[in-house]
Amino acid sequence: MKITFKILGLAFILFVSSCSKKSFKVANHADIVGKWTLYQVYANDFWGGPLHWKSATGNSKIMFTAEKDYYFKQQTDVDFVLYGKYELLSDSTIRFMPMKKTNFINPYVLRYSFEDGGLLNLGYSQTEGVVEEKYRYDQ
Repeated sequence: MKITFKILGLAFILFVSSCSKKSFKVANHADIVGKWTLYQVYANDFWGGPLHWKSATGNSKIMFTAEKDYYFKQQTDVDFVLYGKYELLSDSTIRFMPMKKTNFINPYVLRYSFEDGGLLNLGYSQTEGVVEEKYRYDQ
């Protein structure tokens, strides 16, 4: 009986460790500094619909500076506009502190991660609409 449990335990460990995972690098402040272009959004097309990744429309950009300033540029903007400050709370959460009052709770915290190929994921704590955004590193 003990041998059966040992074999099952070993099989479970091998099964869990063999699952493929995306390769995420641990972020530090320097990793996020730069300009990023919205690449994809994880969203549903209608209320209650299934979530899926789709190409972003428009040309929205964000910029993080070494001074911890956060800028945003919509498709119609000529240049980046200062949105507020940011702070990396951990290797997976970022706090935004807008200069002006927004529809979000101020300040607000998002999940973030990096993917190979220069991609930054920003995740919201919601289950409808745009749930996550994926940005491609520009410079």
